[in-house]
Amino acid sequence: MEAAQSASTQANAVISPSTDSDTGPDAQAVLARNAELNQAFLHADMAMLERIIADDCLQITQNGTKTKAEWLAPYRTGASRFESVKPPEWRRIRLYGDVAVVTSAAGIVMVVQGESRPSRFFNTRTWVKRSGQWYLVLAQNTPRGADIQPPQTESGTKTETEQQNTMPSHAQTSSQLEEEIKKLEAERSKAQVQGDTGKLDELLAPEFMEVNTAGQIRTKRENIEGHKSGQMHWEKFDPDDLNVGVYGETAVVTGRLTRKGTFAGRDLSGQSRYTRYYVRRQGRWQAIFQHSVPAIAAEKKPSDEASGQENRNPESEAEARRVIAAFSEAGNKRDLVGLRNAVNFPYVRIANGKVSISRTREEFTSDAPPQWQSEGWHHSTVDSVEFIQSSSDKVHAAVVFSRYKADGTRYATYRTLRIITKQDGHWGIQCSSSFAP
Repeated sequence: MEAAQSASTQANAVISPSTDSDTGPDAQAVLARNAELNQAFLHADMAMLERIIADDCLQITQNGTKTKAEWLAPYRTGASRFESVKPPEWRRIRLYGDVAVVTSAAGIVMVVQGESRPSRFFNTRTWVKRSGQWYLVLAQNTPRGADIQPPQTESGTKTETEQQNTMPSHAQTSSQLEEEIKKLEAERSKAQVQGDTGKLDELLAPEFMEVNTAGQIRTKRENIEGHKSGQMHWEKFDPDDLNVGVYGETAVVTGRLTRKGTFAGRDLSGQSRYTRYYVRRQGRWQAIFQHSVPAIAAEKKPSDEASGQENRNPESEAEARRVIAAFSEAGNKRDLVGLRNAVNFPYVRIANGKVSISRTREEFTSDAPPQWQSEGWHHSTVDSVEFIQSSSDKVHAAVVFSRYKADGTRYATYRTLRIITKQDGHWGIQCSSSFAP
């Protein structure tokens, strides 16, 4: 317990824009580069974006991993653009030689296909110094939970910039080092399932912090206490699709996590994409930071075939995913015609202890009950879609979605079961069963 408390104290070293830790030459250079990147997005300056973002940069999203070209494509065509960028509410910068990790609580307004979409999220950007200049090599966002507060700085705590290591300015591709990091990921998985707090304490650095899939900040102490209290229980915690980059004494691993478990009785099963950062100190690798984002589509793994989960039709699932997205987009636009076009009739909705049936297009008026207005609902997002079964004319899908207020604050996340059918060549949602009001 004392070790965990000490770890939490060191973990709470949040660096705001005005602290001394931002005044070192490298920190200033990184933050200036970070500001240039924001301005380049805001003004659609593609030439500047090309210069600042490294050619090998990756963006970790709910849909998987995007290359630089894939990330910038909608900005080139004008399909997406920044309308405004708010100053960060707080920011934390970690410098490890020629690697810098900047995490912030950000707020922006995006224009996508002509529609303004405000959002508040945790943003992590990884910068690497090459030939004396800082370049972006990794970017990741996770929507913020409501009323999330960052850890507070404690006096006497060393800043991240005071814990630097000397490193070369290019990634080492040593397979031995990469396998070492992958072994640590396997050990972490085993410790999570077994609730081995001793091993977790060994694997996590004192200052470890994570942004989880719920848009919350958790320290090392909170991670370990979750197991000690018995609130956290994992049956499955399987990382795969791992990619490791080693930069001297710092390693960055990206991967996909398939998990099954609960926290305080709440189901946390699903898939996520994550980035995890390790630093080697005195010959030992420890994790210092992790950023996770829920995966939109649960991807089929080879083990599914052995477990009998073969009843799948990829073409039908693609249509179902399109319909689910169209239904959500139409709802956000208050587009009744669009909603009706994404539904097959009779349409059945089971929620809040009630069953409602719309037998025709005319009977279907909205999927948003009146109480949503009192909640302050502005829009929803589809956080993940997991296909359970599918055939040539029907798909069962488990969907996780979140509701947001106008300022981009996420205030609720729910699971729902959607049955998507094909009627006379038309794909539409025929039934929705949810625990959401």
